[in-house]
Amino acid sequence: MNSMKKYLFKTANILGFMVGYALNAVILLVCAYAVYYAATNAFSAGEEFTRNSDAEKEFAEVTVEIENETSLADMAQILEEKGLVYNAYIYQFENFLKGYRDPYNAGTYTLNTQMDTTEINSTLREVIVPSTDRKITIQEGRSVKEIAAYLESEGIVKAEDFIQTCEHGDFKYDFLRDVPYRTNRLEGYLFPDTYFVSEHATSSEIIDKMLYRFQQMYDAESATRAMELGLSMDETIIIASIIEKEIKREEERALASSVIFNRLNTDMKLQMCSTILYVLEKRKERLLDEDLEIESPYNTYKNAGLPIGPIGNPGKACIDAALNPQETDYLYFVVKNEETGEHVFTADYNEFTDAKVLYNQKY
Repeated sequence: MNSMKKYLFKTANILGFMVGYALNAVILLVCAYAVYYAATNAFSAGEEFTRNSDAEKEFAEVTVEIENETSLADMAQILEEKGLVYNAYIYQFENFLKGYRDPYNAGTYTLNTQMDTTEINSTLREVIVPSTDRKITIQEGRSVKEIAAYLESEGIVKAEDFIQTCEHGDFKYDFLRDVPYRTNRLEGYLFPDTYFVSEHATSSEIIDKMLYRFQQMYDAESATRAMELGLSMDETIIIASIIEKEIKREEERALASSVIFNRLNTDMKLQMCSTILYVLEKRKERLLDEDLEIESPYNTYKNAGLPIGPIGNPGKACIDAALNPQETDYLYFVVKNEETGEHVFTADYNEFTDAKVLYNQKY
């Protein structure tokens, strides 16, 4: 009888230990999940907060110099001081959760104030981009056909497939509803930037990245400013695309913008050579008289007002110039120096014709 009691007592102790152990394990798992859930939600909230904060920043490019073996903590502090991240600790936390803890490589990097954490890391930590990913750089002003040719030359997608996807692909962006139906429907909206795409990226995936970037750059402030000027989004991008093609020097963009607005406001034809070259689809050092007679809704020598659509894909600086023309009475500009792109601007027709003769410019 005593042995039976001892056996039962021992069994009860073992069962109690096992139950207690199991209960502790369950509590531990629940606590671990709670910590994980709280951390991931905090991360998501922080990431969303940071993204919204980035979207509200005024666009500016910032150069960052990194010394070899710069730590995550030091890098976070540098980025906060330069206004590239809202909070250094949030940046560290996001990197920690994503597993980015190694030191940074030395180098000079160009970032901008509207990049989110992922985009900053894509630039600063190129080593973390999967080896199968490709880096592509779309230059400002390139047309859809030029982008397509570039992507084919890089062995990423076929040019014709890219062009056809631009024409017929289904992209779910609200701003595209404001783009009139026309051939080359996405011209002007493939935002020029540096992108990372997978080795097997489709034309649709690449286009989607560019449209998403445009949506980030043409924000509510841009839309409001366009309305103040009496412009639609499409008209703004058309003007920006002309400025991008006509002007090389940063300080001349707002001046060229004023010429476009002044001509539109006085019912003068724009007479921009860049619109003819867009139709011709080739580079020419000098246009011929017969080129100016080409029948096209893009021909601003024959047709009044803006061309039917953008003549390339403008960058942020030219979009800003389109939205912020300098106040002048200029109606003309002539290339003064082909190498530097410097122009002479004037409101006087005689000064304009004299400048054409002086600088050997026909149009």
